Amino acid sequence: MSAVDPKKIKAVEERSDIVIDEPTSKQIKKFLKSGDRVSYIGQDEKYRSGGFVMKIAEDGTTFSLSGGNLQWSVRTSNLAKIFIVSKE
Repeated sequence: MSAVDPKKIKAVEERSDIVIDEPTSKQIKKFLKSGDRVSYIGQDEKYRSGGFVMKIAEDGTTFSLSGGNLQWSVRTSNLAKIFIVSKE
């Protein structure tokens, strides 16, 4: 986690295929696919480099990520902004 640096965030946005402000469960279901690389800014205004999407809940309210030897879940309602780099 780190504080949001506008210059770094701009670079992340430019490398992303999809950027969504205040994503909804519906948008997560539509745009997020297993294997995509995700980073995000939480409602706490901290940037997280994220990981690779492993699983997405059927209703889009949560998804799980994997990075290195860690796995964790993210609740869509806790996201302020999401950056998606498509697997394809």
